[in-house]
Amino acid sequence: MVRVVLTRLLALIPLLLGVSFVSFLLIHAAPGSFVDRLRLDPGIPPSTVEALVNRFGLDRPWYQQYLSWLAGALQGDLGMSLAYRRPVGELLGEAVAYTLSLVVAGLILASLVGTALGLLAVMRHGRMLDRLLGGLVLFAVSVPTLVVALAGLGLASATGLLPFGGGSETGVLDARLVLPTLILSIGMCPLFFLQARGGVLEVLPADFVRAARSRGLSEAQILLRHGLRPSLAPLVSFAGASVTRMLNAAFVIEVVVGWPGLGRLALQGLLARDPFLVLGVLVLGSILILFANLASDLLLGVVDPRIRIEGA
Repeated sequence: MVRVVLTRLLALIPLLLGVSFVSFLLIHAAPGSFVDRLRLDPGIPPSTVEALVNRFGLDRPWYQQYLSWLAGALQGDLGMSLAYRRPVGELLGEAVAYTLSLVVAGLILASLVGTALGLLAVMRHGRMLDRLLGGLVLFAVSVPTLVVALAGLGLASATGLLPFGGGSETGVLDARLVLPTLILSIGMCPLFFLQARGGVLEVLPADFVRAARSRGLSEAQILLRHGLRPSLAPLVSFAGASVTRMLNAAFVIEVVVGWPGLGRLALQGLLARDPFLVLGVLVLGSILILFANLASDLLLGVVDPRIRIEGA
């Protein structure tokens, strides 16, 4: 197991290098810069702008700037945010905790609710409840995340039931996390519903399920003991593959409801044309996705021991 983990971690190095290089090229090719905005401000002396350019090497060719950033990143220095006048690593460290708390909470809620509803639909397969849940799932999947976030924000603002906007001094796990978690889980819950429902329906015709039914077990016992367990491996694999989608949705939700995570930080960096901050968010987001996929693959071996045997 340790050998597999080390091999996968080594394979992440060229991926991260490619992501950072392409991201740096896109940021450098974008029109305008942080310095151009400063030059348009009559209250800032030209000498101050030139000193800033010389300090961060913004007048050098793009490949020299990238190599300088890469050399610092390998030592844990992601550069200085031009807009915040703070190290990018500190800003990312503060924001990533909020994003991770949102993604983890949304993933747990969506997987539990979606799987439970999927099992309920299987128990009423072909009946009115099954068709009703299928229709609701189709509607929920069709609604964009931005629309759900705006609707949730409007409802919370009108009713005052859920707080929103900003974090809390007590930490990331406070009442303000409820609204973005609900919004995020609304978009992911239908996908877990479809995965659980389809996986269990595929297992039910198996011989061991018919043998369990012949022993007089109830449908609930058959689903939980014999139907759900073989479907856990696809669910775990789907959860790992859903991290990219959840991060994209979380970034949008953070901007709409004011949750101080990586999405909001990235928007502020884009508006300020802060290249080091935007590059840091992109690289960190890629790292989160890659490690989530690795964790999902390792968890598959725990859920289904046959995967470990085949891998050996």
